Amino acid sequence: WKSSQKLFELKDAEVKCVAVGSWPRFQVYEVDFGWGKPKGMRSGSNNQLDGMEYLYRGKRGRRSIDVEISLQAPTMEKLEQDKGFP
Repeated sequence: WKSSQKLFELKDAEVKCVAVGSWPRFQVYEVDFGWGKPKGMRSGSNNQLDGMEYLYRGKRGRRSIDVEISLQAPTMEKLEQDKGFP
């Protein structure tokens, strides 16, 4: 993977930008470091940039998806008020 990795630099992005990351084959809910299996998955604070989304294989199984979205508070509030957003 190191030979084919791609880096996205925010300085090259337009003002309005959405970046999406996906780890479909990473079976995070099967990992156990000795204190039990994870209850949830998050990318960490270094990756929480405005407009960043991560898609993970869902905890419920192969056909589910867990979504992590990082948005500024006013944008998130508008999204939560949108009737089309579950």
